[in-house]
Amino acid sequence: MSDKHPNLNYEFYFLFQIEFDYAIKHGQEPLSLANHFTQENLHSLKIDKDKRLFRYTPPLTDTGNPPPLDEWEKHLQQGWAQILACYTDAFQQITDAQISIKPRLDKKLGFFQPLQAFMGVAMLIMDETLDAHQISFDTTEGKVTFKPSTQKTPAEKILLKVTDKFGELTDSLKTPATVEEFQPVHHPAAMEHWQIQLDPTQPPQLALMQVGEIHPNPVFAVYGLAHGILPTAADWPHQLQGFLCSGKGVCYLV
Repeated sequence: MSDKHPNLNYEFYFLFQIEFDYAIKHGQEPLSLANHFTQENLHSLKIDKDKRLFRYTPPLTDTGNPPPLDEWEKHLQQGWAQILACYTDAFQQITDAQISIKPRLDKKLGFFQPLQAFMGVAMLIMDETLDAHQISFDTTEGKVTFKPSTQKTPAEKILLKVTDKFGELTDSLKTPATVEEFQPVHHPAAMEHWQIQLDPTQPPQLALMQVGEIHPNPVFAVYGLAHGILPTAADWPHQLQGFLCSGKGVCYLV
């Protein structure tokens, strides 16, 4: 957050499988994990019947503003640690009786290892414009920089227009919201397809994807939401977030 980018904000979306087969074992998330829960900075809901989506919003700074973009890596790691803590709390509620009823749930595999169910994380950067933003990521082949893609036309990037009930663009969003896909500028020859490696004690890193069904290969993606100039008390970003997360937003769409 800065005077130059007064609307800057960003958050992370972590996707997990609820139930899956791993090798010859069957795994599922803890039965005590709530279908839909909200904690400070962390939201979760089931989607597509077999997946769980966590949305982590970095906490505000002491001045009440979102953290600067150059701290994104720290907050990605904090979000991951908080999600692992949610699973750990749920694991502690599993009784020996439940385990005896479900003998296939091996402690060494999916049911007790959220990393095996982890499918990937997407970072969403939200600001008036996105051209000035980029993030750098360490990989096993060196550092890579993600920047907004220039392959699509402005019309192809339009996500939605926020209008009033008469169909006129509102003063809070004269410019339609667009989605920008961030792409890596540097492609090492051996790193055309990356997976993300997350650890609560180590910085996140991208590594080469592994071949074979036993490798989960969680992916990493960066997107931008360009939404034009917003007044200080604009409500539509919250409505848009609700629309994107649950389809229950109250925005008028054109």
